[in-house]
Amino acid sequence: MSLPAATAAAVLGGGVVALIVLLLPTALLERQVGASGLPAILAAAAPPLGMTARLALMLFLGGIAAGLMWGLGRIVFGKLPLVMTLPAIRRPGRAAPREIAAIPVLRRGDAHPDAPARAPVLAMRDLGTPFLEVTAANTVAAVPAEPIEQALPEDLDLPLAAFDPDAIPVPVEPPRPLFHIDAASGESADAVLLTRQIRAGFAAPPEPEPEPPVEESSTRALLVRLERGLARRERGEGAPQLARGSAGDETLQATLASLRRWATSA
Repeated sequence: MSLPAATAAAVLGGGVVALIVLLLPTALLERQVGASGLPAILAAAAPPLGMTARLALMLFLGGIAAGLMWGLGRIVFGKLPLVMTLPAIRRPGRAAPREIAAIPVLRRGDAHPDAPARAPVLAMRDLGTPFLEVTAANTVAAVPAEPIEQALPEDLDLPLAAFDPDAIPVPVEPPRPLFHIDAASGESADAVLLTRQIRAGFAAPPEPEPEPPVEESSTRALLVRLERGLARRERGEGAPQLARGSAGDETLQATLASLRRWATSA
């Protein structure tokens, strides 16, 4: 609620003076009126005074006090408005604001129809709940677990360390090796067995047959070596194959025939 400070002071001063006149005893009031000389001017003010005279004095003295307080308020406060706090009206489902701000009075030169005066910002109304009133949620206190009772051991001389799960270490299985290693083969742990990878559609060439060691330089041994070399040459291994029917082939066949006869006769 908005009320000019000077007007509020005038109403308050006039009301206090009127209340004092109303509560004065009749004898004291008549004595004060007679001492003021008012009965000599106004015959109705002569004692005894009734309720009408008391009401007239209340209005007269209250008006004088209100005028003096209004003038003093204009000098001290000027046109400063007085903001009065109204009691909050609680409605179900809606919280009433705690304070009602007065709309400031603008001068005619400052007023504009497109920008009317607005009430100032109130923290309780516009900024929400004060941070000091925010409380944490109620937390449920943790209930300690009840102790688990254990049966008495058969052997009373058993140490208490047996009941502590951390006193006796749990046997741990040793880590298993990543690769299977045969201890009889004598291979080390760093050895890695690699398998031969054969690409699809590709066959590895056959390994050449090992030549028997030359134990003796006999005619039969030379004949065997020549026959094996000739067989490999026919399969396309070793040196380039000679064309069939060539002079070199006929000479080689004749040499082999001679060696066979020689070995047979020997």
